[in-house]
Amino acid sequence: MKKTIVNEKLTKHLLAALCAAATALAVPSVRGEGASPEPMRMLTFNIYSDWHVKDGGVKPREGGMERTILKINPDIAALQEVSGHWWASPMFEHLAAIYGIVRGDMADALRRAGPSPSAKDGKKPSESASHTPLLYRKDRLALLDSGFDIFHVSLDTSKGVTWAVLEDKRSGRRFISFSTHFWFKHKLKEDDALRELNVRSILRRVAEIRRKWGDIPVIGGGDLNCNPGALALETFRREGYANAMEVAAEKTARSATRTYHGYPKTDENGVYHGTVAPPGMDKPEQSIDHIFFTDGIRALRYDLDLDQETLDVSDHSPVVVDFLIVCAPVPKTPTLIVVGDSLTADRATNAVAASWARALEKYMKPGCTIDNHAKGGASTKSFFVSGRWANAVKAVKPGDYVLIQFGGNDQKWHTQFYLEKRFADHKTTFRDYIRQFVKEVRAKGGKPILVSENVRGTFDENGKLFDKVDEKGISLACYATAMREMAEELKTEFVDMNKLTHDLLVKLGKEESLKLYVISSGKIDPKTGKPSTDTNHTVKAGAEAYAKLFYEDVKKRNLEIAEIFN
Repeated sequence: MKKTIVNEKLTKHLLAALCAAATALAVPSVRGEGASPEPMRMLTFNIYSDWHVKDGGVKPREGGMERTILKINPDIAALQEVSGHWWASPMFEHLAAIYGIVRGDMADALRRAGPSPSAKDGKKPSESASHTPLLYRKDRLALLDSGFDIFHVSLDTSKGVTWAVLEDKRSGRRFISFSTHFWFKHKLKEDDALRELNVRSILRRVAEIRRKWGDIPVIGGGDLNCNPGALALETFRREGYANAMEVAAEKTARSATRTYHGYPKTDENGVYHGTVAPPGMDKPEQSIDHIFFTDGIRALRYDLDLDQETLDVSDHSPVVVDFLIVCAPVPKTPTLIVVGDSLTADRATNAVAASWARALEKYMKPGCTIDNHAKGGASTKSFFVSGRWANAVKAVKPGDYVLIQFGGNDQKWHTQFYLEKRFADHKTTFRDYIRQFVKEVRAKGGKPILVSENVRGTFDENGKLFDKVDEKGISLACYATAMREMAEELKTEFVDMNKLTHDLLVKLGKEESLKLYVISSGKIDPKTGKPSTDTNHTVKAGAEAYAKLFYEDVKKRNLEIAEIFN
């Protein structure tokens, strides 16, 4: 076989031609009551990182791999064994012209998975690559939510699940999809038990996603490293998942073999050559790559790609399933878009401080979500000038609510930096920015809700709560008043978190109040090397207490935004 030479910089014209050819292979439109306007196609494909060679054997295979994926033309592609060498190849840069790529945050997943025993020896799990990305066609699907979980931080950080909540732009139907790679060894009973734990991890994640997004259907797949009938796959079945290999309405003739066909071999020129599985080892029931789905999904067609170039690029055959979403669309629900400063901004998983806006999630109805654009250190001026406001308002859809809380950084003027970059006068500039924000939200069909800034937990020597007034007579209360007056002028809903939090702290007293703030955490301030004296940012308990104040206030006064809360 001649070695195929691939130009690493595919031109846009060539890429367009490949896409057009792939589109021609798509299944015909199928219409029916309650079904999506036309089928979608899911691919799961272990693209093989050849651990026996230094660069994973990526270079000789990247062109063929890219052509294989484009030829199949999936709407969703679940890939496995995407090593750092694969990520560095031009293939993903090319695919990104067509596909959104859900990769997940490896470092965050490692933190959530817990410490590895190997850390005692000074060794750390690799954070260089997420090995199970999920790709989705950007012209067909919209990404609503996503994440990444590692199964066994102490065993193998390449085994995990990448998930996404997607919306079909043509029908409005939403669903969950995932890409996964299970534990691989087969010598001990514990190995199958580990794969069953992998399934349990996915089921828990799906349950969490559904609590947020509603009871939407699921379709996902990957290299599960076990055959039909194995404990892990039976667990999927017991939980209401079906295997497309077993139940698809149509199964192609070439799918009557197993999905794993063995490592392609290299010739003297380093070119890979693959073959189908040999007789006796070519039964479908020996397959280890699977696509599972729940009620609400109908599998139309099941296929394996056994073309020669496909056999050459991996030890696994791509599994291809055409499917319909047959459940009714989940009613569209408003999103709560948050803009503000560090009081509302999302925090890292291991951070001491917590966002009270994010803590509102526990009160929200299924399907209602938070899109948090808040930024620590932001004032109305910096939020607008930096472009963060433009990004936030771009996300607004008709019916969405936009929570706007500023003030704490707007009052800062004591250095040249703050005077130029942050300060917004509560009598003039601050109000101008609020007017602009409200105007732009309403132009997009959104509903602004103005929120005054939470009080700081500052107490005098007598234990009395107070609001510090600077040399110019400016205090946080000035901005709370300005926000209240802007709500009256612009006729927007208003929640006076300044007053609500003030009244709570007065009721609690100094000792109990400070338990709500970072000062109570014992965190060491990196600037001073001493315990933090932060009485501005809340810990988790404070965030939850302040979220409850907001929730109870909007429900009590029956504000329009109350519709998104239980």
